Amino acid sequence: MPTEPTRIYWDSCVYISCIEETPGRFPVLSSLIELAKKGEIVFVASAFVIAEVTKLDRPDLTSKEQAQRIRDFFENDYIKVRGVDRRTSEEAAEISRIYGLKPPDAVHVATAIRWRCASFQTYDGEKGGSTKLLAFNGKIGQPPLTIELPTAPQTQGTLFQSS
Repeated sequence: MPTEPTRIYWDSCVYISCIEETPGRFPVLSSLIELAKKGEIVFVASAFVIAEVTKLDRPDLTSKEQAQRIRDFFENDYIKVRGVDRRTSEEAAEISRIYGLKPPDAVHVATAIRWRCASFQTYDGEKGGSTKLLAFNGKIGQPPLTIELPTAPQTQGTLFQSS
């Protein structure tokens, strides 16, 4: 019986970095995309992320070309877009009140928790800050949600791999 793919939630900033192929970030993101194409992982996204990802830092592309690139990216089968319904909104409001997260961040976290994502990947807080998402790793949800920088998948070495 095939195993269910690992669910990963990407914050809006991660989608932007992936779509615009940000140097220093894109190699890790593209390796995760390859795993998704193989069916090993799936990305869960709140529908709200589509409203947030509106521009790219790509002066070589017109606004229309950027919009098309963004729309096309979210059409991939390995991205599961989930609506922001009443239940998710109420959970987000509670997260915002308790932890002081901005409502958009709380919507993303609530969506990741509701859809039982193995991790929430973001660059928010990469350079520190107590109200940035990375500061809440292991502090929100039951079981606690892992909030981390996007990480390349661990590769298994062979038994006879040379040192």
